[in-house]
Amino acid sequence: MSENIKVNVTIKNYTSEELYVKSEYLERGKWVQTPVNCKADHETKYAFSAEGAEGSATGIEGEVKYKVGDGDDAPVLAILFGAPYLGPKEFKAGVSGSKYVSILSVSTVGDDNSIVIDFNYKLSK
Repeated sequence: MSENIKVNVTIKNYTSEELYVKSEYLERGKWVQTPVNCKADHETKYAFSAEGAEGSATGIEGEVKYKVGDGDDAPVLAILFGAPYLGPKEFKAGVSGSKYVSILSVSTVGDDNSIVIDFNYKLSK
């Protein structure tokens, strides 16, 4: 059933700013590892992990938002993920903040639904 569906997220933070968990939300599924803050210039394996609810056929769907640094106008990194019981998996990430341009890649690796996010950003000109 759905408990066999898992999402494991690794964040490679190439910035000089810590990523602070701003919000976490699961529409479906349950947390295995709730989202944790990610140190500056550091790889955080299992920044968060979720799996489908036992006995359910709904899969996983959710969003985690990280504040980049602790300033009032700090950009926000949003990670959306979906791994339904049936159908294609979806993983998206983006950064909001009008002064910033993100350098971001999202890739899936392996058969265990692992997601690796390479994150960096710079001030726009």
